[in-house]
Amino acid sequence: MKDKSHIYFIFSIIFGLIIISQIADWLLKPESFDKFGHYRWNAIGEIQSQKLVNQNIKVCSGCHNDIFQLHEKDAHYNVPCVDCHGAGNLHVAFHKGGKDAINITVKQAVLKKEYNLEGCLYCHRKLAARPSAFCWNNCISLAPSCPPLPR
Repeated sequence: MKDKSHIYFIFSIIFGLIIISQIADWLLKPESFDKFGHYRWNAIGEIQSQKLVNQNIKVCSGCHNDIFQLHEKDAHYNVPCVDCHGAGNLHVAFHKGGKDAINITVKQAVLKKEYNLEGCLYCHRKLAARPSAFCWNNCISLAPSCPPLPR
């Protein structure tokens, strides 16, 4: 081995990359990271300061009582509105008005009303782990234009 310069060159590049990554880690890692575990400790305070959004069935029944009464008699009485219609925090804020509703458009406030087969299959997909008595293909009656489910 006469010429070892290429080996020195490769090792110097590797050593340089290690040094650069250590410096980047030191500069970019938040101060509270790894303080009490493998996460950013200050994130807890940021999450706690966010506005709480409670969207249970009772929130929806305040304005949609007629639909709520029907829903209580339905087979899906224990399925929250949010599961089918999506988050309703913008919908509620828009219709209640006030300073929260200023930046909300009508398009953001409208919840989806149509049902599609894929939405039903979120819960009703046929899985081997489910009991055979589980109603997994009854959602075709909700979406008659969808093709039948494979058996």
